[in-house]
Amino acid sequence: MLATGFGIAAHLPYLRKLIHNQNGRATSTRRIHLVWQIERRDVGIAAQKLLNEALDEDKLDGEYNLRISIYIKSENINEVKFGDRATAYCGEIPLADIVSSELRERRPESRTVISVSAKVAMRDALNDLLWQNRRSNIDIMYPAYQP
Repeated sequence: MLATGFGIAAHLPYLRKLIHNQNGRATSTRRIHLVWQIERRDVGIAAQKLLNEALDEDKLDGEYNLRISIYIKSENINEVKFGDRATAYCGEIPLADIVSSELRERRPESRTVISVSAKVAMRDALNDLLWQNRRSNIDIMYPAYQP
């Protein structure tokens, strides 16, 4: 999942549904990585409760599938970990590195869905990246709300 700014709001219902379905064994979701770009830390604080709830619900058989990476553009912070599965970084999303890492970690022949609720520049960068590195079994989903 890739979001910028208030695009996080478009992902939260899908995130909860994915976690609910995996806990009920209604889906074979293996990994969920929510990557979120925000301008300032206060935007992240607004969604903190909902993201913490999602992390708390992600507990199938003691396995955790959800990981959250938050990139804060305008504040000079050191990398800050929130438990083992959420980290805040300073700067912009290293999109090529994240996509490459996620594709390397997936199981062979598995299907990858990238849900994007982001500014046009981020959507365009992702589309260009995926076009340059054409791979099969990758679907892009665009929720109705785009910031």
